[in-house]
Amino acid sequence: MLSVQNSLSHTPQVSFKQNDEKMDKPFETHAGLKTGAVVGGIGAASTLSLYALADKFVKAGEKAVSGTAVEMGEEAAHEAGNFLSEVSSALKSAGKKLWFTVPIGIAVYTGCGALIDKLTNDSRAKFAQDNAGKDTKEILKNNPDAELTRRGEAYQKTNIGKKYGALLGAVVLPLWKLAHSAITKTKSPFGIVTAVVTGALGGLTLGAITDHYSNKGAVKHADKFAA
Repeated sequence: MLSVQNSLSHTPQVSFKQNDEKMDKPFETHAGLKTGAVVGGIGAASTLSLYALADKFVKAGEKAVSGTAVEMGEEAAHEAGNFLSEVSSALKSAGKKLWFTVPIGIAVYTGCGALIDKLTNDSRAKFAQDNAGKDTKEILKNNPDAELTRRGEAYQKTNIGKKYGALLGAVVLPLWKLAHSAITKTKSPFGIVTAVVTGALGGLTLGAITDHYSNKGAVKHADKFAA
């Protein structure tokens, strides 16, 4: 009798322990940081490629002018040569400054992504804390952002990336354009309003991508601890 009572008194509450473990360790995403790094890298590669292409065209133009100077006429050849020389000098100057602007641009993208991750992870940590020990029905009833996985586990589906991504894009991109122009001593062909709209749309898109992978990871995390 004693052994039976002792066995019952030490019966583990598996389901509750799993629930506590799941709530104590909310899913943490790094989707924003990864998205920002990828987009920043693509932007850097595009910038350097365009610079290399422009430099190649200018050199080809200088060679062509030199080879057809007789046909063009001395005055026309001289003017064309001066123009291409000025463009070449400007490209060389811009090329040196690209080594400052490219890493800064990557840092801006990754920084915004990391901030989105921080806001998302803080929100999920609060969600886990507020719903620790509650059953699924209660969680769904009291949390409009709660959804179920295919296995019937509750998780927080966020749209923080879209929400704050658009806001960050609308503010950060115009500021970065101004800083870029100041560093490279060039003037952007686009105005502030265009930069704000473009930044908001770009931030919204990147935020949506971040939300997608963040929520996908949260689903896998919830099902993993329920297994």
